Amino acid sequence: MNIREIAEQQPELLAAILAASSGPLGEVLVARALQRLGCGVFVLSNNWRQRDLRVVTPAGRELFVETKTVRGRSSPWIVNAPPDPARSQVWVLVYAPREPDALPREEDVRFFVLTTEEALEAWKLSPPASAGAQIKGDIRWSNLPADCEGAFHKL
Repeated sequence: MNIREIAEQQPELLAAILAASSGPLGEVLVARALQRLGCGVFVLSNNWRQRDLRVVTPAGRELFVETKTVRGRSSPWIVNAPPDPARSQVWVLVYAPREPDALPREEDVRFFVLTTEEALEAWKLSPPASAGAQIKGDIRWSNLPADCEGAFHKL
């Protein structure tokens, strides 16, 4: 039996899987967008901190990309550690609006492309994740650079 068969027999399980799948879904959406631009894209194990994708550009440049995904316009992108230029060169923040148990419409998905240095600056502007927290915990919409939407030229 595979996951698809289980999900067909247990629709509430499928809904729970989709509700918790924003991260992997964002990785797939970014990989597809980069492939359409002619990049080679390799999805890495989720155990690699700040290295979701290994990308080879059409010019042959190899780099690592971190992705973060939200499905709600008011939600910040959760970032538990400062963006690290030694780990990834580019961050792609994905806005993929959808119901918790549905997939987003492709035309509604938006990509915000930041260098890791830009992501770090946006992260530094965030308030702590909770009262008394020593580290920050998110990147907010209001802290995004003005020119980052769809800015895949930063690769």
